Amino acid sequence: MEKKIKKRFHNDRNRQAFNHWRDHAINQMTAASSMMFGLAGAGLAYSLTLLSAEKRLITDNNLPIFRLFTVAFALSFMTALFLIFNRLWGFRKTAEIVRARDAKEANEPVELTDVDDIREDSGFIDAMTWILFGFQFVSFVIGGAGVIYFMWRIYGT
Repeated sequence: MEKKIKKRFHNDRNRQAFNHWRDHAINQMTAASSMMFGLAGAGLAYSLTLLSAEKRLITDNNLPIFRLFTVAFALSFMTALFLIFNRLWGFRKTAEIVRARDAKEANEPVELTDVDDIREDSGFIDAMTWILFGFQFVSFVIGGAGVIYFMWRIYGT
């Protein structure tokens, strides 16, 4: 039983436009994730600086906030690392799909179920990418809000 593959675009112009904007979306996610990764690392460095400072700025009153933003930044940082490996895995699966499609067009033996399995894996990886990105963003926002509140409590008006 042969499964028909639905053609996504009816003309090359639409396909090229889709590819162009998909590349922009990938680049934007990379830039946003990289920025959060760097700033979360800076937040962790700030935490270490506070721990090693001669003047103790961390008191019993602001210790919970310090812990909150440190843990949030650490989660954001670690999630970014998982996101990097997840995206590399996704790119690898996409390359497998392209190779399988190319082999099929060259009339080389390719089982359609293999391509479908790879596409299913790729869809799962893409979904995980967005989940990881969302988690990275939320933990980064919590860390950022926590450090701002912490600094306000220390240096407040």
